[in-house]
Amino acid sequence: MVINDRYRFVFVHIPKTGGTSIQEALIQIPGRSDLAAKHTKHETPSELNLRIGRQRAGEISDYFFFCFVRNPWDRFLSLFRFLHKLGRHPVPENFEDFVRLLEARTPWLLSLHSIRPQSDFVSVDNQAVGRFENLESDFQRFAILIGAEGQLQHLNSSGGRTEYASWYTKRTAAVIAEYYRQDIKRFSYSY
Repeated sequence: MVINDRYRFVFVHIPKTGGTSIQEALIQIPGRSDLAAKHTKHETPSELNLRIGRQRAGEISDYFFFCFVRNPWDRFLSLFRFLHKLGRHPVPENFEDFVRLLEARTPWLLSLHSIRPQSDFVSVDNQAVGRFENLESDFQRFAILIGAEGQLQHLNSSGGRTEYASWYTKRTAAVIAEYYRQDIKRFSYSY
């Protein structure tokens, strides 16, 4: 999360949506608030409000809140590839087996910020939503709205872009559709 008092915005960083690149561009803009500490990278607006209290939450309630979302099937594949690259979790080699971990609601997987539905991060009524699929143009549109300039770099990549549908079977696509049904409906995504 990036909060800027000078330009009065809050960037809500949803994992696996290009947020690291966006965050790095935004922290270069003067006016960064002390409300967003390092440990709040993937904090939701609701979690922020609980942490800072009613008075401070009121002070930023009229800030421009924005985030980026991503197609859930593409996002889940990106998570799989990213976790493989990290090598810190017991991630199966086979993608279908990884989907089975989600289907079984495996505790270590569900404990990751990156598995949370994106809808959890969009809890402010006036929050603007950009799309990973239009990352550069939506970022530039938001930069104009906040009155600041920023340049995106491609950071924290999970590997080369690939067509996500080629990784899924009917069954594994259905598992993602069921788990992320709220995101699919709210952000109008389809397989």
